[in-house]
Parts: sequence; structure tokens; C-alpha cells
Amino acid sequence: MKCVKVILCIFLMFRNVFASNSCELLTNSCEDCIVNSSICVWCAMVNFNGTRCRSANDNLDNWCNGNIINPKSGKKSKEVNLDFSSKTGEIVQIKPQQTSITLRPGQTLNLNFSIKHAEDYPVDVYFLVDASKLMKKVKDTIVKESVKMYKTLKSMTKNVYLGTGSFIDKNTLPFTDSINSTLTYSFRNRLKLTENYEDFQKTVNDTAFGSNYDLQEGTLDALSQVITCENEIGWRKESTKIIIVLTDAPYHNAGDGKWGGINRPYDGKCYSKTDIYKNEIVMDYPSVSLINKLAAEREMIIIYMVDKKEINNYNKLKLAIRGSVTHKYDEHFSMNKVLKAQYKNIKKEIKLKVNMDTSLREYFDISFQPNCYSGSASVRTRKCSIRIGQEKNFKVNLTLLENIKSDNVDINILAEGIKEKLNINIEVIKTCNCTDKHENSKECDLHGTLRCGICECNSYRYGNKCKCDKNVIGVKPNDNSTCISPTSIDKECSGHGACDCGKCSCINKDYTGSFCQCHKNMCPMYNDEVCAGHGNCVCGTCNCDPGFTGVNCRCSTAKNNCMYKDMQCNNRGECKCNSCVQCSDPSDWDTRRNGDLCQLECSETSCHSHQCQLLEPIVLCYLNQEDCLSHPDINITGVSNLSFNYSTNDWAYDMANYSADTMRNYSANDWKHCPNVRTGLGCYTQFVYRYNEDSYGVNIKVQTDAHCAETYYMYGGACAVLLIICGVIGLITWKTVITVRDRREYERFAKAVGVMDENCDNPIYKPTVSTFYNPGFRKRSDRRRTSRN
Repeated sequence: MKCVKVILCIFLMFRNVFASNSCELLTNSCEDCIVNSSICVWCAMVNFNGTRCRSANDNLDNWCNGNIINPKSGKKSKEVNLDFSSKTGEIVQIKPQQTSITLRPGQTLNLNFSIKHAEDYPVDVYFLVDASKLMKKVKDTIVKESVKMYKTLKSMTKNVYLGTGSFIDKNTLPFTDSINSTLTYSFRNRLKLTENYEDFQKTVNDTAFGSNYDLQEGTLDALSQVITCENEIGWRKESTKIIIVLTDAPYHNAGDGKWGGINRPYDGKCYSKTDIYKNEIVMDYPSVSLINKLAAEREMIIIYMVDKKEINNYNKLKLAIRGSVTHKYDEHFSMNKVLKAQYKNIKKEIKLKVNMDTSLREYFDISFQPNCYSGSASVRTRKCSIRIGQEKNFKVNLTLLENIKSDNVDINILAEGIKEKLNINIEVIKTCNCTDKHENSKECDLHGTLRCGICECNSYRYGNKCKCDKNVIGVKPNDNSTCISPTSIDKECSGHGACDCGKCSCINKDYTGSFCQCHKNMCPMYNDEVCAGHGNCVCGTCNCDPGFTGVNCRCSTAKNNCMYKDMQCNNRGECKCNSCVQCSDPSDWDTRRNGDLCQLECSETSCHSHQCQLLEPIVLCYLNQEDCLSHPDINITGVSNLSFNYSTNDWAYDMANYSADTMRNYSANDWKHCPNVRTGLGCYTQFVYRYNEDSYGVNIKVQTDAHCAETYYMYGGACAVLLIICGVIGLITWKTVITVRDRREYERFAKAVGVMDENCDNPIYKPTVSTFYNPGFRKRSDRRRTSRN
């Protein structure tokens, strides 16, 4: 939350600074000043030498006292405000109906208005039915429920009219399968709006059904005629107008007519004569945006009742046409329930709309309290609840974001489903009502009109005080090119002064120079001060005081903050602006890092152990007498026996008199001890190091005689033999256990099934040879014996 507040404060600060600077550039006239959206004020004082145009957010105390021109937006006395009425022919549901205001660019004006639904407000419901054969079941539903629908609407309002029409598609190839088909048409008005529901029921029941060739239908063709043909359909001026579209197919859009050779765009007019659409094969299908425009102008509510397989297509259409809704029908579909629910939604909800010149919409910011404004078709519709007979109060906030060419703008505020509107006539404030107007004033050298504190010169004069004559030989009329800086773009005196006869006269004291191009604060800043408070700003360049330098004079030439032990930046850096910069980086063997004065230091507890690790490869390289020492700042000395000498307070060569713990823990004269450096298998040595004080580098003393533990080989060999013996014993034991277990398992099996004799027959054995006997065959000897007998 604190971050948000800080960001907001920074934004407001920069906005005010920008507004102030933009106002100071508008010095040509009072009108140029007040139409700026930054809300600028004009000083109309005569002989005023300061900046005449300033931001209203500036501190204006002691500036142009009593002569400030600052027009305010407000309401005019002209207003039409009739009381609410439910009387037929005199219905009033929004008040006031008309008001006039003056609005200045950059300012906001609040207006109040109210909405109250009239009681028993007329309702016109027109059923537009897809007359293809597959829609016959929907027609039967309408006929069946027509009485219920009529009685339901009559229970909510006493004035109900019903009408119906049908559509299929354009009567031409390829939209139909035959030329001049009697089964295909774009629109037929079957019944004009009437209060006789029996006629409505009979008309729907008698509607004939046809067919077309392609999948899409001419839905938008028919819809355009229902909307625009007000007399043919019978729409009443004072009514809630509802169109119910019933279809089971997608729709043709603008451009599809080219398939049938139809290229002429639909122009949004009525072409239905004698209840038949005459231009169906002359004009293309309407576009969705045109249907939206036509329906919005007449405040019509469109309800799409479609088959469930097409619901997604019509949901997209609903988003593009403001004031439309979708429902799907199935086996549980009830036309009466849908119509009743939709009518209740219309009457209990308010959705505000704004109609105005689309080219001017971007210049206005319009908001409502409560916010029932949908904004655009792509934004989720905002709704406010209301009851019949209840008065709902609203406040509209109008802001003119910037100056526009138009002097007057009309904005209409409507509630969806209500034909009435609140008309707001806006007069844009563009002129200064200055009272001190003096023609041929002495202040203007008798050749101009003094108005709003400045001179408006006659046609043959020019300049700040009209002193320059256009008729002078050698001077071009209105030629102020000598007052325009080569770096400026068509701005006299850089916009901060007036051109008097070819020379700039700076009106604003904060600007100087031959073209008034230099601001006193245009030099580089540091700590919110021009030239850091240590110099003078001369036309964008800082002239620094003694002891300071740099483009913004922020750098001190002193060196006292760069000293470390009588050395400037420890002889390892450069002193700039009394601070050490560009310190030399330590070598890769060094764990220390640069401080503020380029001093090498390390604050971590592990610095010593890490330093031992980095120096160990260098020490081993030295012991192995290899040519790998590439560090000239490292000095290594080898000794046979390394120990610490307390008498000399230094490391010596007698190691016998001191224990290893003493050497490991003791450190003097900045020597650091690194023990247990492994030189080979079982062999170790040690070394000590100390950083140089007078120059960058390190001294190392290393013990050349390593200590090797020879018994490691004996212990290692004994362990290896023992491991082998244990392995052999384990294998023998495992084999013995397995053999004994297998023998016991066999004996247990033999005891359970018995020992079989080798002469026993196997009960599941089958011989490999099969013998078959033919009862009808006897041997030859048997036949002979029979014949003798």
C-alpha cells in the first residue's frame, strides 16, 4: 500500500510539473492558454513582465492579483424538465429531458438525472420465424402457447400487441435449388402488430413452410426489414419493442450475396412493400454492425431462440448487437416462460447507453454513479435493478479530455428499452471574456487593440507592442524569422517571449538568450539543485565554483577522502570527486576484496581457510619443482623444519621444541599457519603466509620435508587380506546351507508321494500307435470257408 501511495505521489508530481511547463509555452493569446487540457490560467494585467499563462495547480499567490482569467464549466439556464408520466401519448420516463452546459477542456462537470418506468407501458412483440421445414415443431409450440403468452404479458401490462413474419433465404442460386422457387423468400410480413391474439394464433398456424439449398438462412435480411419498416410492421412510438427470432440454422453475413452475383450493399432502409421484401436479389445481406446500429437507434430488444447446436454462433452475434439475448429450445422448451422472464428482466434492470458523434467519443470521458453503463459491446454489460414505479437517481460525470474543433456537441443518454433520452448540449469554452478591451490603445502604440493584457495589432503592424511597421522598405510583413532559433521549430523566441521588430523580448524572466531559449534551470541537476549548488547555469552549461568540477559541478577537487595510510586509494585506485574509483582487482589467489579506499580486506570468518586452499596448489607446484609459478607477486621460501621462534617473534627452522598444536594456533606479525598439506599418499607438510605491507603480494614459508605415515601400507594390506578371507568363508557357508536345505526338501517330497517302481504304468501315458478295426471287412480265408458250407 505504501508503494502504491509513493508511485501515485510521484505521478502527480510529474503531472503537475509537465502541466506547468506546457502552460508556460502558451503565451500568444488568452484563448490558446485556457483551451489547454492542463487547466491553464491567463494573466490579463497590463504591463505584466512575467509568464502570462501558468498552470492552475501552481502557487499563484502574489501573481497577477485580481486579473486572472480562469473560466469554469457550468450549467446554463436552458433546460426541459417535464414530470414523470404514464399517460398514453405523454409518457415521460427520464428527467430532465434536455439540458445545456458549458464545458472547458480538461474539466469535469457532474449532472443529475432520474429514470422511472411508466406503469402499463405498451409492449410490441414481433415473432420472426424461420420457415424452413425443420422449424415446423417450433411453429406448433408458438400456436400452442400463444394464448398463455398473451395472457402472461397482459398480466404485466394492459397494452400488448403481437405480430409475426417468416423468412427463409434469397430466392436465387445458389441459395435455392431452382430459379424463381415459390418455396424460398427472404422475408414475408404475415401479420401486422395487433392486440387480437386470435388473429395472431391463426396466422402462425397458417404459415407455409419452404426450403433453401445451403445451410445458412437469410436471418439478417429479414431482421433488417422488421427493424426499419416501422409502418408496415406497426411499431408504436411509445412502446417496448421486442423481436423474437426463432431459427435452427446459422445466418448469412455481408458479402455472402456475391455467391449469387449480388454486389450492392444494403443501405439500412425499408424495402418491404405489400408485406414482401422487394430487394432481396438486388441488395447484399446486411452486416452485423449495421443491424446493431439500426436496432440501437430504435431501442429494439432482440431475442434469439435457436437450436442448441447453433447457440454458440448466436452467442457471438449477441455480443455484437447491443440489447440482444439468446435462448436455446429443446424438448423442455417453453416459449411462455422465456418471454415472461425476459420481459421481467427488461423492466427490473436498467442498462444505460450513450449516443454521440463517434468521431468525438475519444475526446470525452463519461462515467455514471451508480455505474449502469455498458461502455461498448465488447465489455460485459453493467446493470442496475429497478422496480416498476420506483425512481432511480443517477449522476453523470462528463470530462472533455482535450480541445476539439466543434463549438457545440450533443450527447444523448438513454436507458435500454426506453425510447426517451436525456439530451445534453455542450458548449465548449474557447474564448476569454476579457472586459478591458481598448482599441488603438497607447500600450499598443495606437495601432492595436489592448485585450486581455496584450496587444492585438492592426493588419499593418506587428510585434509585442505593435511598434513594427509592415510597410517599411526591406522588411517583410510578418517576417519574424530572425526571432526563430535554428534549433526551434517555427516558435518565435522559443515560445518564451515576443518578437519586436526582429528581436526577441523575453517575457518570462526565467529565460534568457538571444532567442529566449535558455532557462535558468536547464543545466544538469544533482540532489534537486542546479549545478549541484556549486556553480552558475549559463544557457545550459554549468560554470563551477573553485574547488568543484564536472558537468553538474558535483565533483570536489579535494583528495582528503581518498587517503589510506598516507597513500592515495592505497596506490591501487584513482581518486575522482574525492572518492576512490577503478580499484585494481585482487589476483585469483587472493581471497581479499577492495574496500571504499581500495584497501584489501576480508570480513568473513572463513577467509583464512579459503586462502590456504587457494595457495596450496602454488605451494605444491613449488615443492614438485614444476614450472607453474606465474604469480610475480608471490614470494616462496622453502625450509626443512618449520617452527615459530618466540625470541625473534617469527617463524624459524627448529621444529623439535614446539608441538603441532602450538604452531597451528599461534600467529604473530600477521603470519597465518596452513597445516596438513597433502603431498602424496600418507605424506603431509605445512606452510605459513603473510601479506606484504609496502606493496601488493604475499610471502610464503613452506616446509620442504614431508611427514609420511609408512604404516598406512601395512594397515592397508592387512585389511585387504582380511577382507578376502571373510569373503571366502562367507561363500563356503552359503553353499553348505543351500545344499543341506535342498536335501531336506527332496526327502520330504519322497516321503509324501512314495517311491515309484520302474515297472509302474504311467496313468497319463498314451501309446504312439493306434489300431482301428473295420467291422465290414473279413479276411479272404473267412469268405472261402463260408462259400464251402
